[in-house]
Amino acid sequence: MNMQSELFETTSSSPLIGMTVQLERTIDRQQPCCANLAIVTIGKGQHAAGLACASCGRQRGWVSKSTTMNLQKIIEQWGAPAEPLIVRDSSPCVERC
Repeated sequence: MNMQSELFETTSSSPLIGMTVQLERTIDRQQPCCANLAIVTIGKGQHAAGLACASCGRQRGWVSKSTTMNLQKIIEQWGAPAEPLIVRDSSPCVERC
C-alpha cells in the first residue's frame, strides 16, 4: 500500500469505532456540548476517526491516525476500558480537569 492510500484509509474495523470518550480539551471547556461525552466515529478523508456528541450527535472533532493506532495497540494489549477514555490536548488545565 502506498503512502497516499494509507493516509486516506478508513478505520471502520477499528475497535475504537463506537467507543465513548470524555472530552476535556481546551475547546471542550470553552464551548462544552451536552455532557462532553463523545462517540468515536468512522473518519473521513485524512482523518482516521471522528468524534460526535454522545447526546445530540454534533461533530466535536477529529482523531489523528497516530492517536488511533496508539489507542488500538493499548486496547489489543489490555482490552477495552470499562470507563470512557479521557481525551485531552496539550494545553495547561487552569481549572480542575
